[in-house]
Amino acid sequence: SGLVWRLHGKQGQPEGYVSPAPARPKAKPRAKAEASDLPRPVLASEAASSSGSSSSSRPRRQREDDVEDSAGTAINIGSQVRVKGDGWGGGFGEYDGTVTEQDELSLTVIFKSVETKKWEETQVLREHCQPITDAEETPAQQQAAAYFVIRR
Repeated sequence: SGLVWRLHGKQGQPEGYVSPAPARPKAKPRAKAEASDLPRPVLASEAASSSGSSSSSRPRRQREDDVEDSAGTAINIGSQVRVKGDGWGGGFGEYDGTVTEQDELSLTVIFKSVETKKWEETQVLREHCQPITDAEETPAQQQAAAYFVIRR
Protein backbone atom coordinates (compact mmCIF):
# COMPACT_ATOMS: atom_id res chain seq x y z
CA SER A 1 0.00 0.00 0.00
CA GLY A 2 3.00 2.37 0.55
CA LEU A 3 4.04 2.10 -3.09
CA VAL A 4 0.50 2.80 -4.27
CA TRP A 5 0.23 5.87 -2.03
CA ARG A 6 3.65 7.17 -3.17
CA LEU A 7 2.56 6.93 -6.82
CA HIS A 8 -0.87 8.45 -6.11
CA GLY A 9 -1.49 11.31 -8.54
CA LYS A 10 1.57 10.60 -10.69
CA GLN A 11 1.47 9.70 -14.34
CA GLY A 12 2.50 6.27 -15.47
CA GLN A 13 5.37 5.67 -17.88
CA PRO A 14 4.55 6.24 -21.55
CA GLU A 15 3.75 3.20 -23.64
CA GLY A 16 6.92 1.51 -24.93
CA TYR A 17 9.17 3.11 -22.29
CA VAL A 18 12.35 1.15 -21.52
CA SER A 19 14.18 2.06 -18.32
CA PRO A 20 17.87 3.00 -18.76
CA ALA A 21 20.58 0.44 -18.07
CA PRO A 22 22.45 0.77 -14.77
CA ALA A 23 25.24 3.37 -14.92
CA ARG A 24 28.00 0.89 -14.16
CA PRO A 25 28.17 -2.84 -13.48
CA LYS A 26 28.60 -4.01 -9.91
CA ALA A 27 32.21 -4.23 -8.78
CA LYS A 28 33.76 -7.58 -8.05
CA PRO A 29 34.86 -8.10 -4.45
CA ARG A 30 38.57 -7.46 -3.94
CA ALA A 31 40.89 -10.06 -2.56
CA LYS A 32 42.50 -9.13 0.73
CA ALA A 33 46.14 -8.13 0.37
CA GLU A 34 48.76 -9.87 2.44
CA ALA A 35 51.28 -7.82 4.38
CA SER A 36 54.04 -9.11 2.10
CA ASP A 37 52.15 -7.75 -0.96
CA LEU A 38 52.08 -4.18 0.35
CA PRO A 39 54.92 -1.79 -0.53
CA ARG A 40 57.44 -1.17 2.22
CA PRO A 41 57.64 2.43 3.48
CA VAL A 42 60.84 4.22 2.50
CA LEU A 43 62.77 5.91 5.28
CA ALA A 44 63.98 9.46 4.72
CA SER A 45 67.60 8.34 5.03
CA GLU A 46 67.09 5.67 2.35
CA ALA A 47 65.36 8.13 0.03
CA ALA A 48 68.19 10.66 0.37
CA SER A 49 70.90 8.08 -0.35
CA SER A 50 69.14 6.65 -3.41
CA SER A 51 67.64 9.85 -4.82
CA GLY A 52 69.84 9.93 -7.92
CA SER A 53 69.77 6.18 -8.65
CA SER A 54 66.04 5.70 -9.17
CA SER A 55 65.24 4.60 -12.71
CA SER A 56 61.50 5.15 -12.41
CA SER A 57 61.46 8.73 -11.25
CA ARG A 58 57.90 9.94 -10.89
CA PRO A 59 57.09 13.61 -10.44
CA ARG A 60 56.85 14.64 -6.81
CA ARG A 61 53.25 14.84 -5.69
CA GLN A 62 52.43 18.24 -4.28
CA ARG A 63 51.36 18.05 -0.66
CA GLU A 64 48.42 20.07 0.54
CA ASP A 65 50.62 22.17 2.80
CA ASP A 66 52.95 23.02 -0.11
CA VAL A 67 50.34 25.04 -2.03
CA GLU A 68 51.76 28.37 -3.19
CA ASP A 69 50.07 31.72 -3.51
CA SER A 70 49.87 33.64 -6.81
CA ALA A 71 53.32 35.19 -6.24
CA GLY A 72 54.91 31.74 -5.87
CA THR A 73 55.48 31.96 -2.11
CA ALA A 74 54.45 28.90 -0.12
CA ILE A 75 51.75 29.50 2.48
CA ASN A 76 51.77 26.74 5.10
CA ILE A 77 49.73 26.07 8.19
CA GLY A 78 51.12 28.35 10.88
CA SER A 79 52.23 30.99 8.37
CA GLN A 80 51.47 34.63 8.99
CA VAL A 81 49.43 36.33 6.26
CA ARG A 82 48.18 39.86 5.65
CA VAL A 83 44.51 39.77 4.58
CA LYS A 84 43.22 42.62 2.40
CA GLY A 85 39.69 43.88 3.10
CA ASP A 86 37.30 41.17 4.22
CA GLY A 87 39.29 38.48 2.41
CA TRP A 88 36.58 37.99 -0.23
CA GLY A 89 37.15 41.07 -2.38
CA GLY A 90 35.09 43.50 -0.34
CA GLY A 91 35.76 45.83 2.55
CA PHE A 92 38.82 47.97 3.08
CA GLY A 93 41.98 47.98 5.17
CA GLU A 94 43.94 44.89 6.08
CA TYR A 95 44.73 42.70 9.07
CA ASP A 96 47.32 40.07 9.98
CA GLY A 97 46.39 36.51 10.85
CA THR A 98 47.73 32.99 11.24
CA VAL A 99 46.76 30.19 8.83
CA THR A 100 45.16 27.19 10.58
CA GLU A 101 43.70 25.31 7.58
CA GLN A 102 43.99 25.59 3.82
CA ASP A 103 42.89 24.24 0.48
CA GLU A 104 43.65 25.22 -3.10
CA LEU A 105 41.43 28.33 -3.11
CA SER A 106 40.96 29.43 0.48
CA LEU A 107 42.62 29.72 3.87
CA THR A 108 41.21 29.54 7.38
CA VAL A 109 42.81 32.35 9.34
CA ILE A 110 42.67 33.29 13.02
CA PHE A 111 43.27 36.83 14.19
CA LYS A 112 42.76 38.92 17.31
CA SER A 113 39.86 41.32 16.83
CA VAL A 114 40.63 44.97 17.52
CA GLU A 115 37.10 45.69 18.79
CA THR A 116 36.45 42.65 21.01
CA LYS A 117 40.07 41.76 21.87
CA LYS A 118 39.08 38.10 21.26
CA TRP A 119 40.47 35.60 18.78
CA GLU A 120 38.28 35.09 15.74
CA GLU A 121 38.42 32.57 12.91
CA THR A 122 37.39 33.25 9.33
CA GLN A 123 37.82 31.83 5.84
CA VAL A 124 39.38 34.01 3.16
CA LEU A 125 40.37 33.58 -0.47
CA ARG A 126 44.06 33.02 -1.17
CA GLU A 127 44.09 35.78 -3.78
CA HIS A 128 43.38 38.37 -1.06
CA CYS A 129 46.23 37.18 1.22
CA GLN A 130 49.89 38.12 1.16
CA PRO A 131 52.41 36.07 3.16
CA ILE A 132 54.33 38.03 5.78
CA THR A 133 58.07 37.44 5.54
CA ASP A 134 60.13 36.67 8.64
CA ALA A 135 61.67 40.15 8.49
CA GLU A 136 58.21 41.74 8.84
CA GLU A 137 57.04 39.54 11.74
CA THR A 138 57.01 40.77 15.31
CA PRO A 139 58.25 38.45 18.09
CA ALA A 140 54.64 37.79 19.16
CA GLN A 141 53.73 36.73 15.61
CA GLN A 142 56.77 34.44 15.42
CA GLN A 143 55.74 32.82 18.71
CA ALA A 144 52.16 32.31 17.46
CA ALA A 145 53.44 30.76 14.21
CA ALA A 146 55.70 28.38 16.17
CA TYR A 147 52.74 27.34 18.34
CA PHE A 148 50.61 26.31 15.36
CA VAL A 149 53.44 24.46 13.63
CA ILE A 150 54.12 22.41 16.76
CA ARG A 151 50.43 21.63 17.44
CA ARG A 152 49.74 20.45 13.89
